[in-house]
Amino acid sequence: MTEPLFRSAHDALVFAFNYSSQQYGKTPMSKVAVPASGSGKGLSGTDGAAQSGMIRLEVSALGKLPEAILIARFAPHTMSCSCRNRCCIGKTPNDEWTGAIHDLADHLKDNVLSGSYTTWDMRLQYIMRLFVPKQERLSLVELASRNNVHENTVNNHFAAVRRVFGGKNGIEAFSLAMIDERLTEIGMIFLDSCGFYPQNSP
Repeated sequence: MTEPLFRSAHDALVFAFNYSSQQYGKTPMSKVAVPASGSGKGLSGTDGAAQSGMIRLEVSALGKLPEAILIARFAPHTMSCSCRNRCCIGKTPNDEWTGAIHDLADHLKDNVLSGSYTTWDMRLQYIMRLFVPKQERLSLVELASRNNVHENTVNNHFAAVRRVFGGKNGIEAFSLAMIDERLTEIGMIFLDSCGFYPQNSP
């Protein structure tokens, strides 16, 4: 069994989706690790890459929809870029995150919004509203205008999307519960001497 390293599934996912195998020193993400019994073990170099890979394998095993949701929530939206082209702004889209967002938008068409008129742009923007900061997304008023539909239409659509994906009974909460259970089972999440999760992350 893997020696516990994380205080929560949240911390494990933050680490796994932000870890870079090119970083062989301690990284900011390594701070979410919990050295067991004063061993001083951290998450850097090849050890960190192995732990990251193990967590991501467990995420993948949950199925395509839960995996896409966890990638959308925890993976970085962009990656550093040092191509030195004149147009380079120092970052480039993270294809993994973009792919997950697109998969979730596709899911809306045949599931949450099945039977409703939607465009690809509308479905993509509904998903973006769940996973990007407010300043980086369109308002629903702008979205309605851009797609020539009534504001009530996009309001009703997004209410349905948020209801299915969000809240304590939503798909995201279910996905987090599944990965929490699995990471606990394989011993990657730290428990205190009483068997409870610590209340505060480092």
